[in-house]
Amino acid sequence: NTLKSPYLIVVDIPHPFTPNSPLPSPTRSIFLTKATSKAASSTGPSPKLSKKSESAEKMRPASTLVLFFLSFSLGHVGASHAKRPDLVPRVCNSSAATDPNVDYDFCVRALLASPGSHTADAKGLALIAVKLTRANATGTRHYVKRLLRKGTGDGGAYLRTCLEDCKELYSDAASRLKDARRAVKRGRYDDANIWLSSAADAATTCEQGFEDQPGTANPLRKRNADMFQLAVIALSITNSLAS
Repeated sequence: NTLKSPYLIVVDIPHPFTPNSPLPSPTRSIFLTKATSKAASSTGPSPKLSKKSESAEKMRPASTLVLFFLSFSLGHVGASHAKRPDLVPRVCNSSAATDPNVDYDFCVRALLASPGSHTADAKGLALIAVKLTRANATGTRHYVKRLLRKGTGDGGAYLRTCLEDCKELYSDAASRLKDARRAVKRGRYDDANIWLSSAADAATTCEQGFEDQPGTANPLRKRNADMFQLAVIALSITNSLAS
């Protein structure tokens, strides 16, 4: 006879064994159908289980539930730790497409070199870009101070004037970039854009000072270029968040 759909399945799980003990019997599955249930009831009451057997029977459902929830929890933890897709190339590509001042290669190198950029979302990348810009401003300010302490040498008074102006520009930029980072954290992207635009202007104004007198040595050329790039990258990302 074909078995009907079972309504109870009991799975025997073998007990642990030691090397000196006999191997446990293979796992057995018992299917109790309505037909077999009726047959069992017609032959008389089922034999009583010992206390030990009753205890084992009661423990089986609990063991099954523990295994189920354990496997579910592990799967959930694994899914929650899945990596976020790397947005850096896409964000840099979008920034370079919308702002001709953004250098795509510079953008990718700068952001990917920062810890956390691989798993950051767009807002996280904006915060990273602002942080990099502020670090550049702070570092350049300290660098200019060292140059002024050493003296301008053959550069004369004009070079010293340029360096003094740049020191003030970068000091103000560092302060405003701190405000910009706070604004991005709070989602006030329009305010952040104002401070970031000011930081980009600081770099171009400093650079222009050296160019106003041809032949003047410019020890800040690369720093100004990096500062400008970082500022416009951060500005482009925050602009996209504001829209």
